[in-house]
Amino acid sequence: RGIEACPNGKHLKMKLGRLESLVKAEEEETSLSSNILDATIKAANNKKDSRHIIACSDLGTAYACGSYGLVKDIKLAEKYLMIGSDGADVVAQRNLGLLYIEINKPELAVNHLKLAADQGDEQASVKLVELLEESERVAKEAKDKLEFLLRKEIKEQSKC
Repeated sequence: RGIEACPNGKHLKMKLGRLESLVKAEEEETSLSSNILDATIKAANNKKDSRHIIACSDLGTAYACGSYGLVKDIKLAEKYLMIGSDGADVVAQRNLGLLYIEINKPELAVNHLKLAADQGDEQASVKLVELLEESERVAKEAKDKLEFLLRKEIKEQSKC
């Protein structure tokens, strides 16, 4: 039964037509994404292009995430996001800050997140507050541990 029993059936032809349409649409979308990526790379590498700064921001973000068919590359992400950040692109500033958090460069992260927050970027502001709260928590834990160790040392010295 099934396809073997009715290879020319109306229902089968309809399903096959839908499947072919979906495959074609996916191929067109992939081609469009590839064209957009190619155009972004070209603009990012051409300082005279009016879209240069935004393209650097977009390309750096794609490298940072490993999206749009690009392999995640921290060095290239940093390079392109820095160009965007230096060009005052708020998205590049925020994303560079987030990249620096990921690679454990908190001072640089704060600097770039602050640049974005100063331009009104709410996500950067929220992340700065989170970083502040985390640093306060870590500082308190370190202080508490130090006080505990000092009390322990004093207590042991008083026994002698």
